[in-house]
Amino acid sequence: MRNNCIHFLLRKWYKIDLNETPKDFFAHILHQLDVPVNSIRRMKHFRQPVIKELTTRISNITTDAEAINNLLSCQDRVPVLFSVSYHGSQLVEAESENVTDPLEALKAAKQKAHLPAMSSRTTQRITTSRVVINDAHGRNTREFELQWWPAVYNGSNYGKLTLRFYVAKVLV
Repeated sequence: MRNNCIHFLLRKWYKIDLNETPKDFFAHILHQLDVPVNSIRRMKHFRQPVIKELTTRISNITTDAEAINNLLSCQDRVPVLFSVSYHGSQLVEAESENVTDPLEALKAAKQKAHLPAMSSRTTQRITTSRVVINDAHGRNTREFELQWWPAVYNGSNYGKLTLRFYVAKVLV
């Protein structure tokens, strides 16, 4: 018998490192987001391409998903998607999860439950990946963090920019 409920497959923080980022670009991002500095720390930087014994890291945190969407939508080279569903390796349209009528949701669940069972080798489930940015309290806060390392490259107008965000993957 196949279990048709939702299983949380993988939830974790992801980081995108942008090496040799111009300082003007980072200043533009901060101006667009209008977020205050969360922390300034002196830290070790042991990641390639530059290894530093001690350098400065400036952290800016926001929980405004709309501001992040507006910032990333300014460019048109890469589409901005906060939720994507895959069936195997193919991109699929996500099913509507916001069902307003509970009777429709119950009817859809019953139809899924009475589908003929298939072998697990031939059936691939749908995996949905979702970027989570919210302002919950305590440990459940999922923020979007900009980390700026201004002194990684000596004597230049470049720094290292790290984007840190939380992605929840759900197996349906």
